[in-house]
Amino acid sequence: MNMNYQVDEKGYYGRFGGAYIPEILHKCVEDLRRNYLRVLESESFREEYRTLLCDYVGRPSPLYFARRLSERYGCRIYLKRADGLADEPKIVSMGAYGPEMNFFRIKGWVEELCSGLGIDKLHFAAERENQSYHPGRCAKVWCGETYIGILGQIHPAVAANYGVDAEMYCAELSFDALHSLRGGIPVYKPLPRFPAVTRDIAVVCGAEIPVGDMVDHIMAEGGQYLKGCRIFDVYTGHHIAEGKKSVAFSLTMRADDQTLTDDHAEETVKKVLAALERKFGASIR
Repeated sequence: MNMNYQVDEKGYYGRFGGAYIPEILHKCVEDLRRNYLRVLESESFREEYRTLLCDYVGRPSPLYFARRLSERYGCRIYLKRADGLADEPKIVSMGAYGPEMNFFRIKGWVEELCSGLGIDKLHFAAERENQSYHPGRCAKVWCGETYIGILGQIHPAVAANYGVDAEMYCAELSFDALHSLRGGIPVYKPLPRFPAVTRDIAVVCGAEIPVGDMVDHIMAEGGQYLKGCRIFDVYTGHHIAEGKKSVAFSLTMRADDQTLTDDHAEETVKKVLAALERKFGASIR
């Protein structure tokens, strides 16, 4: 019996159109083939491939050209590892765009990720030198003295280079830092016996003041009943003086041994407002 095993342009062979793979995989493999061929036709891919063949394959590579760092800082940067291999740090990245995306949403995602890993007491420091991000909407992420990463809005000029005219928000987090800071086995605590009390406050302060620093100061100076502080609004514009901004905080208070009264809550609010005025010159709105 004469069998024709010559595969045609669609990946089939024989008079009945058989394939060398299960039928359920044919569409997947066809998509992979199409993407693979498209990549092969890319000039940037061919250039990078030629560079790898020239500089890395079959020979030592004690130095390597750090392309992204070089682009970021406007100079040629080479990095070296003791074993002669390229330094490829593991980075956890996330990003999104859309009408509901803003700095505080991407910040909240990072906080939620770290909370799930048992990492708390994060500190966010304003970052204005990283050219990949918007200088007024970017922050470095720290836990104690350990640098975790950076988050913020991609610089509009960078987004324009990619043909995007929307605000894009991204985060870059060090996998090694997250791994080293991760908590142990969670210890469950009983639910609080007494209810929480919440109060919302809004203050006006200088537009240049990092709101993360304000949250840290509130938690440090709020007293024994203050259990949480959350930013829910930052506003500039009508009725706010030029160079100023309004920041609204939600304060959560609770006692472990009693139900808090209005007097307890007002005492905490007064402490917070006084601390913000002393440190940042903030006034109640």
